[in-house]
Amino acid sequence: YGKIIISEYLLPDEAKTIRPLEEEGHGIAGGRKYIIAGIFFKFALDVFRPKSTKYMYGDDEPNDVGAMKAARNDMIGLLSYYNSGVPGLNYPLMSTIDYRGFRLIALSIIPIKGNQTLKYGSPDGADTLKYQPDVAKRMKQVGKTLNLKGHRVKGHPQKIYGPGDIEAHI
Repeated sequence: YGKIIISEYLLPDEAKTIRPLEEEGHGIAGGRKYIIAGIFFKFALDVFRPKSTKYMYGDDEPNDVGAMKAARNDMIGLLSYYNSGVPGLNYPLMSTIDYRGFRLIALSIIPIKGNQTLKYGSPDGADTLKYQPDVAKRMKQVGKTLNLKGHRVKGHPQKIYGPGDIEAHI
């Protein structure tokens, strides 16, 4: 599926075998998104931020290399959390696919239901923050293992360990 998505990159959406998802509800970071056969794909391309006059990783011009590096860093970050060995935390399956000079991230679709299952972190870039103490304790253990200092985001009183948009679901 990844090869098909990349091979059809330049086709208009209506001519693609696997059509991208609408951006609404899926955010713009990570590029275009696709779901097929229970796999969530993110195409690592720089995108224009509609509420800004800039690109996500470039400035006035797109920077796809920056987007590809960010995708690789997603993978490295997931592996770091996994390798921390903190019990009680589970992670999605994830892979990077490099083909014809492009990069995709492929993720298993996990059974989450937005804010219903969110127990730690933020679904909206830290505008809101969920903080369940038992999950926070585990995330603090991961932070200690990875030498991540707890920090406050956007004026919230709780410290989180990881990026401002991290999410932990039950």
